[in-house]
Amino acid sequence: MVKIPVSQILYIEKSKNYLEYHTGDQVYRIRGTIADVEDAFRKEGFSKCISGCLVNLKYVTKASKVQYALNPDSFEYCVIEVN
Repeated sequence: MVKIPVSQILYIEKSKNYLEYHTGDQVYRIRGTIADVEDAFRKEGFSKCISGCLVNLKYVTKASKVQYALNPDSFEYCVIEVN
């Protein structure tokens, strides 16, 4: 088991039955749901920005109106800023 300091986690996103903890240079994949960890991480300064994603607000430098588009081939999200 790997212990990750909360301060190093940039964001957490769901991926089917797993949670992916992103630290910038690593992604740790652990079985679970956002609902399992949401309350604990909110107390640590995280916020849900979209369904299935918790963001560490310590790393947020700008907030704007955005839309998300899903690439149907790669299943990756693309962020589109709306002015």
